[in-house]
This record gives sequence, C-alpha cells and structure tokens, in this order.
Amino acid sequence: MAKPAILHLIHGLTVGGAEVDLLHKSAALTADYGYDVTIACLMRRGELADEAEARGIRVLGPFMTHRYDMTAVFKLRRLMMAYPLVHTHLFAANFIGHAIAATIPLGKRPLLLAAEHAMAERWGRHHLWIDRAVQHLTQYILVPSQTAADSYAQRGLSSTKLRVLPNGIPLQSFQSVDKSEARQAVRREWQIADETVLLGVVSRLEKVKNLSLLLQVGKLLPVHILIVGDGPERERLAEEAEAYGMAARVHFTGRRADVPRLLAAMDMFVLPSRSESFGIAVAEALLMGTPVVATAVGAIPEITGQGEFARLVPPGDVLALQTTVSEALGALDAAKRQAEQGAAFISGRYSLATAVARQHALYQQLLNGD
Repeated sequence: MAKPAILHLIHGLTVGGAEVDLLHKSAALTADYGYDVTIACLMRRGELADEAEARGIRVLGPFMTHRYDMTAVFKLRRLMMAYPLVHTHLFAANFIGHAIAATIPLGKRPLLLAAEHAMAERWGRHHLWIDRAVQHLTQYILVPSQTAADSYAQRGLSSTKLRVLPNGIPLQSFQSVDKSEARQAVRREWQIADETVLLGVVSRLEKVKNLSLLLQVGKLLPVHILIVGDGPERERLAEEAEAYGMAARVHFTGRRADVPRLLAAMDMFVLPSRSESFGIAVAEALLMGTPVVATAVGAIPEITGQGEFARLVPPGDVLALQTTVSEALGALDAAKRQAEQGAAFISGRYSLATAVARQHALYQQLLNGD
C-alpha cells in the first residue's frame, strides 16, 4: 500500500515555534503513521533541515533567491501537482502556495490546507484580506488555539473554514529530565549559585515578546535572568541590561537544544509577551513544574486553565508584573504546586501524540474525500 504523501510549504526551517512544531509533527507522522512527508523551503533551508532529514523527512529548496523570484513559480507548480495534499504554513507560504494552486486546473489541483501561527490582531488589513482570499481555495485554515480561531473569525474569516490543531509537545523530552541534576549543571555552566533566584524565559527574541519588561523587573529584584533563544532583539536587550547595570546578572544562552534542562534550572518562568497564539514555552515550563508568570494575552489563559495553573497579568504593566513575580517568589512552594497541577493539564491536552493523531485524522478525512 502506498504511503500517503504530503507536501508542506514554508518560508524555511529556521528555529521558531511554527517550524519546530512542523518538524515534530512531520517526524511523528512519518514514524507512527507511515506518511511520506516532504517540506519545501521557499527562501532558506534553515537550521532544522538537517534534523528533519535525519528523521526521515525529505527537505527541498530553497526555491526562491528573493521574494519576487518568479522562476520559482513554475518549479513549485510542478512540485505541487505531484502531491494529493499540500499544507502551507505562515503568511508568505500560504499566499504563494494558494496563488500557484489557483493556476492549476481543478482536476489536477491538490487539496490545500493553510496554517496561521499568530493571532489575527498582529496583522494589518492587507494580510487579513489575503487570508480571506485564501479561505476560498483551501479546505481549512489551521490555527493552534481556539482563541486564535476566534480572533480570525472576528476579523472576517469564516468559522467553518477555521480548524484548531494545537501545537504538540514531545512529553518524553521533559519527563526524562533529572531536575536536580539539570538545575545544578545549568547553574554551574552560567556560574549562578544554587541559592540565587533565577528568573527565565524561552523565546524568540523579537519585539512582540516585550522582554524589556522582564529586564525592568529584574532591575528591581535581587535575581539573575536566563534568556534562552535568539533573534533580532538580542543586541538591544544586551545593551539594555548593560544600561541597567545588570550585565553580570543577565545571561543570554542563544539557541539551545536542551530547553527542558534549562527550564528545570529556573525558579520561575516569566513571559511578558504582547501576543501569543498558543504559548508553547509557557506550556513547556508548566510541564517541567516551573512556576509561570505571564501576560494574559492570546491563548495564554486558554493553555493555563484560565490562570488556574499560572499567575497572569495585564500586558505592558511592569508594576503588575513585578508585584506578581515578587508575590509568587514569596510563596514559592504554593507556586510550584500550582505548576505541577499545570503539568498534568498540559500533558493531558497538548502531547505530541494527541496533536499528531488529530492531524492524521484530518489528513485521512481529506484524502478519503469525506
């Protein structure tokens, strides 16, 4: 029996929430359900491409040398016609993939799925206009949370076209961590004493994450801060830490493959983001039993049981953030119990196995013509 073949289109397999989620789900679909998965990178191959290939996923591209490279259209058109189902991710790939598909005769056109990985309010009217055009060609637009689905429906997308497919967390990567050993090893690596209070965050370093607020809180408290991730804001954040006289207390790890161990070393995870369509790092922190303080934006309330398993504050309010962090640190045992309850909530709802089973069911529904 032939393996079901799926083509994914994405800007590139760089390190980001959408890209990591695509890698994890594609590897599980390949290993557990026998899919033949190909990922076509439009503009760049990306840091995750080698890992994808090592896990049995075919990676093609990049197809485009610049954003207006029209020669790629013909190559991508031929490629898309070879697959029964094409799944596009993020705005550029959604637009390009569906625009190319519109030129393919109906009898030869693949089934189409689009995926948006951000809240609708992050986009301007032109972006949302294109999303509304895409919905007429695609089977569904997939979003990672009900909150994200509601945000698009409120801005003119048909609710019948929106499907929730949450991010999936590989539970074993977190459950296998020796927390005590990881805490000691990570703190030793960054020369942070065991008794020192360590706040931390795992994030792409970009403006929407609003990590300046974390530094402002750290400036007022006797803590160290571990910032895990990379991105365009790294240099500015380092300069800000220097200006606050905090350079010795703020540690930038860059991209790391051992995120569960880093989370285990933190006393508290703090995310002051302005927008989150899912909040995978918040879910991962809870999975490690690390207390969480985060802004009540996007899907953060949804994945924290409406704040039952984390302490939530209004976005942009540094005083509320500082007060809440201080109060949580003052009752750390209670905060840890809250996070441990959150771990059971996350593992029950957002495991990779559960997410991939839902994705497989959706693919089979479409491929079987249901």
